Amino acid sequence: MSTRAWLLFAAMGIIWGIPYLLIKVAVTEIEPATLVLGRTAIGTALLLPIALLRSDVRALRPHWRLIVVYTFVEVIAPWFLLSHAELRLSSSLSGLLIAGVPMVGALIAWLTSHDDRPDAWRWIGLGPRGTGGFGYDPLFVVAGDGRTMAELSAAEKHSLSHRGRAAAKLRARLAQEPR
Repeated sequence: MSTRAWLLFAAMGIIWGIPYLLIKVAVTEIEPATLVLGRTAIGTALLLPIALLRSDVRALRPHWRLIVVYTFVEVIAPWFLLSHAELRLSSSLSGLLIAGVPMVGALIAWLTSHDDRPDAWRWIGLGPRGTGGFGYDPLFVVAGDGRTMAELSAAEKHSLSHRGRAAAKLRARLAQEPR
């Protein structure tokens, strides 16, 4: 790897690890629930004015119940569980456990006979291809395509990703709801 690549790799490690260190420090002084409330409140304070200026909030108003459920499942519960875990685990172990989430997803796909099953090359991280994207993208080969996620355009990747598919389903569901 080039010097630039090593520097970017080191910077990513620092950027990835600092939140877990800060959580570890914070939970020694305040309760995890308070920490989660504070993190969520800061995020809300930063993002809500932008959404209000863009008039994006009005379209979501009829769907507030779905948004509350989504926020709990994707934001509050994981942050609370992570903050609570750091009362007993080191911040480095917490970061490593979070970093392992994609591998757990791949294992679940393999165990449930999902069509994008990981093979030996993906498990051991050999043979990355492509320069687009980040993280694991060069390792995940698209089923039936032969290209990795890093070799796809952003639009192709979005149409295949679980988040892209979930967003499309949410848009369709929101379009069905009365305004």
